Amino acid sequence: MSLVGAAILPHNPLLVPTVGLQNQTYFKSTLQGIEKTIEFIESLNVDTIIILSSHNTIVPETFLINLCTEYKVNFTKFGDLNTNLSYKTNTRAAYRLKESLETKLPVSLISESELDYNFGVILYFFKNKLYQKSIIPIYSTNKQNDLQNVSFGEAIINLINNDSQKFFVIASGDLSHQNKPSAKVNTQYDHLLIKNLKQNNFKQVTDIPLEIIINAHQCIHNPILILSGILNKINFSTEIYSFENIFGVGLLTAVMKL
Repeated sequence: MSLVGAAILPHNPLLVPTVGLQNQTYFKSTLQGIEKTIEFIESLNVDTIIILSSHNTIVPETFLINLCTEYKVNFTKFGDLNTNLSYKTNTRAAYRLKESLETKLPVSLISESELDYNFGVILYFFKNKLYQKSIIPIYSTNKQNDLQNVSFGEAIINLINNDSQKFFVIASGDLSHQNKPSAKVNTQYDHLLIKNLKQNNFKQVTDIPLEIIINAHQCIHNPILILSGILNKINFSTEIYSFENIFGVGLLTAVMKL
């Protein structure tokens, strides 16, 4: 089959009701955007969902494909002792991606069954409508504006184009952060990113100056670079569902419709 769509979703733990509690009222627009995204994915009847994150603290200069027979999601570190979710993987596709890249880019397989919140928050919202879908969690490198991420995205789309299933890709991350509680958020990155997304212009995203990327203290840029490689030769339109800056963190929900 082929790629059937893509999205950008935030992973702020406060979005989870059992973590955010009364703070949920502040995230109305973002939560509506996430729900619309879930409905969009459901309408496409996808088989496998690839989730991209930049929170690579394991082997920071290597792309990591997390391959387990079962992934577990919980939020015990945030005080939620009741949420326990599980998801399956697409073993064949994960292995094929690793094998196709191991002589071209720094890539390794890991086996971490318990997923951190950078994947878990998004998977929480899968629990009603998408819980039976296969997922492949992937970490980017953590090098700032590393164009190897674009090459990695190009490898992913080559894999997808030679597979019999329908794939959807999600870039997981938040936009501009405060680097310390008293700091003012630098939102220049957010404005540039959203402007380029509205124009379906991922090429300009790769050209955002490094200083702006670093000053934003964001965690979405490298997943978006991978996404730019995936969508490089595909016609698509971007729809921004929501953007808000809550508690000093930029939260964006957007879909790329093919």
